[in-house]
Amino acid sequence: LYLNPQTPQKFKDLLEEYKKRATMNLILAYVDCTEFRPRVAEIIKKLVKIDTRYVLTCRCDNDDMLAKEYISSMKKNFRPIKNLFIDFIRGYNLNYKDKSLNTYKSRSNHFIGYVDDLNKNDLQSVFCSEHAFIKEKGWIRRIDNKTYPLWCEIIHGTNFVNYVQGDKANQDMIDYLNNHFEYKH
Repeated sequence: LYLNPQTPQKFKDLLEEYKKRATMNLILAYVDCTEFRPRVAEIIKKLVKIDTRYVLTCRCDNDDMLAKEYISSMKKNFRPIKNLFIDFIRGYNLNYKDKSLNTYKSRSNHFIGYVDDLNKNDLQSVFCSEHAFIKEKGWIRRIDNKTYPLWCEIIHGTNFVNYVQGDKANQDMIDYLNNHFEYKH
C-alpha cells in the first residue's frame, strides 16, 4: 500500500494492525504523492523478494474501498499472461453526502488489476496505462461479478470525476457491503 507520509498516525496504527492479521505479504510504503506515480515500478522492485515471478497490482485511492475478497479474487483470476489486466466490472457507488448506495457495472474501471511477469518484462505495474485505455496496452480478463461487488467508489464534494450512477442497492447488496467491506451502511 502506498500512503502519503502525512497520513494521520491513527490510520498508520490501524494499517499496522491490518498488516499483522494479513494472510499475505502486506507492505506499507510511505511515498510523497508527487513522486509516486512516475516511480511506482521502481519502488515495487525494491520491495518484492528476489525470486518473485509475478506481481499483481491494483488501483485504489484513499476515497475508495475494496472488498475483503478482492486480493484473493485477483489471485483466483490470475493467469500467467504478459500484460494481463483483471477487470472486475461490478461494484458500488456510495454517495457520502446522503449515504445512498448504488450498484453498477463499469468496464475498464479504476479498480483494475494488472499482472507483471518479471521473467518476460520489466515491472510496469497497473499504472502502465490509464484505466480507460487498457485495451491498447494488453490483454483484459473481464469478470462479471454480479453477486459479489468487489469495489466501492465514494462520491464526495471534492471528487470531480466520479458521480452517482447505477441502480439503488437492494437489501442483499447492502448486507453484502456490511459483511465484506470495512464499512457499515
